Amino acid sequence: MEIRRISSAGRLTHAFPLQAYAFEASPAPLERVASYRDYLPFQEDNVTLVAEEGGTAVAAASAIPMRQNVRGTLHPMAGIAGVVVHPLARRRGHIRTLPTRLLGDMRDSGQPLSALYPFRASFYERFGYIGLPKARRVTFAPADLGHLVRADLPGELLQFFARHVDQVERVAADELPELWATDLGTVVEARTRVPDMNAPMARVLAVPPLAGARVGPGRVVVEVVDDPFIAGTYLLDGRAGRLEVGGDEAGVPRATLRAAGLSALVYGVLEPDELPLRGFGAVPADAGAQLRALFPRAVPYLFADF
Repeated sequence: MEIRRISSAGRLTHAFPLQAYAFEASPAPLERVASYRDYLPFQEDNVTLVAEEGGTAVAAASAIPMRQNVRGTLHPMAGIAGVVVHPLARRRGHIRTLPTRLLGDMRDSGQPLSALYPFRASFYERFGYIGLPKARRVTFAPADLGHLVRADLPGELLQFFARHVDQVERVAADELPELWATDLGTVVEARTRVPDMNAPMARVLAVPPLAGARVGPGRVVVEVVDDPFIAGTYLLDGRAGRLEVGGDEAGVPRATLRAAGLSALVYGVLEPDELPLRGFGAVPADAGAQLRALFPRAVPYLFADF
């Protein structure tokens, strides 16, 4: 097996046919094949790796350069997409080897974070990813906002809804309208389904670049194990209100975490006490208290996907 990076034009003959076979109707209509070329201008900055056997591409994976806000700081982020293997080449390790190589390349190019929409969350959890909340769709009757038509409010959003009480029965938004007004009835939905409606996942690919994030006043040593990208020992200090990352230090509360465990804390989706229950590490009580202060719970989102 050979792994190599392909050019933008190479996606036409190597990556796109595999992706179409995996994610679309098969065989793909001729007009669909012809439309692949239209994608190329939008993928010039993407990184695509393919695994080849005997000169034939049997697996592919792509990384899309993006930016992500984590605890008040924007970071370069690798969005992983198009991970696919030909059915006749499955169970040969391609689906593990290829993303590992791709994530390593993206980390080395200066992208300390990665996110994706998984085909199966349990598979990517083994790659150090942790689940994030799926964007919520909130539906409500605009008539409940009728009293806001004459209110002196900045902006136009709520009054726009209120002026349509006679034309629209229900409206949807992706914010928190249950907090907009009193007696506002809402339905909040976030549907997940394997394999085509999973919630997003994210992980940390490098720890030192996270320095500067807004954190609480905790101070703890974290040893990350069983990970090819961030295994090591880090002193995490938030006493100045911003994260500082240093080396090992004696006399400081210490926790041992897997990559998914550290990612869960950084993104704010799990409490330290939950990590051992999920198999994400060992967190003694003193270290748990420091981690809880350092990384308070947060509600991270990628983007609305509806």
